This record gives sequence, structure tokens and C-alpha cells, in this order.
Amino acid sequence: MISRTKTENILILTLNCINISLYLLVIAAVTVKCLHANFSQIMVGIYGGVVSAALVVNEIKPLEISLVYFRFVSIYSGRGMIFIFFGCIVLDVSVLNIIAGTLCLVFGCIYIILSFVPNFPPPNAMIINWQNWKGFSKEGMDLMRHNDSSGAESKSTALLISHPPRINEATRKETYIV
Repeated sequence: MISRTKTENILILTLNCINISLYLLVIAAVTVKCLHANFSQIMVGIYGGVVSAALVVNEIKPLEISLVYFRFVSIYSGRGMIFIFFGCIVLDVSVLNIIAGTLCLVFGCIYIILSFVPNFPPPNAMIINWQNWKGFSKEGMDLMRHNDSSGAESKSTALLISHPPRINEATRKETYIV
């Protein structure tokens, strides 16, 4: 029997792959939309393509700048809003744009719904989820997520279920130009 933790990890890895696929689909749809567009639509397309490419990189390995300044990317409602935004940008009359826009809008709504599901693991980068998967799969190990008598997760499970690192605001160094 597969534990709940391993099942959640498989689901999160699948969501990582879907996110990367959707971001790449957005880049392709924006490129198609820019072929027969005016200047303002081309600028919005360039913006959408650059942001989507940055989100592909962030989906694979989180950058510190995204965890500090773009923290909404590390929660489901933030990702949902991003996908709804991309869906609105790429929706157009060509078949690729209709497919990409519809998929982005649907997954945006799914992510917003997931933000209201209690006890659902937070979204992590693919590298973190892959390390967790390798830890679970090593020698057939299948960790059960259960609470001990104090209500806290066991230490071995808590080490494998990692969340995006949080930046401590008190220790972060700021550079101000006076």
C-alpha cells in the first residue's frame, strides 16, 4: 500500500510537470499571437514570454529573489492567479491560443480551489519534490505520515517533506541608496 505522503509527492511532481508544460505552452501561444499583432500586443507578448520563462526556471529550482519579492508564486492561490492572467493574455482566435488560454484558465481555477483544501502540501520546486521522491523510493522505503503523541510530525517525515525556505526579515540585509 502506498502511503499518503508518497501519493501526495507523486501528485505534486505531476503538478510540477503540468506547470512547466503550461508555461512552455504559454510561450508558444504568445509567439503565435505576436506574429500578426500590433505593437502593444507584441509588448504584452514579450512580457508574457519573459515572465513565463522565468517561472519555468523557478518551477525547477526556486530562486531567492522569488521567495523574497514574489512569495505569491509559492502558494496555490498565487499560482492560480498567474495562470488566469496568462489565460487572459494568450486567449485569441488561433487554435493554439484557444487551447493554451483555456488550459491556463482551467488550471488557474483548479489552483485557486486547491488553496482552500486543508492539509494539502504547499507547492515546492521540482528539485525539492524530486529529492523527496528519491528518498521515498530508496530501497522500497515508504514513510507513513502520522502524528506522534505531541501532535507534531515525526522528525524523519518532517525532514523529507520540505517547504520553500522562508527568509527571515530580521536577518535579511537591505541595501539603501541615500
